[in-house]
Amino acid sequence: MTNAVELRVSEGAEDILVYTFRSAREAGDMIGFLTEFLPEAKFLVQPLRH
Repeated sequence: MTNAVELRVSEGAEDILVYTFRSAREAGDMIGFLTEFLPEAKFLVQPLRH
């Protein structure tokens, strides 16, 4: 079983970036980084399904 997650970054109603990470911690680190550049973005972290 894997702990991989997908991070979707959206602005408005559009996904602008999609990343995959080995762990939720790595995704959280990227969210911290991206909020500096995309303060209005919304972030969704979910288990990787494939």
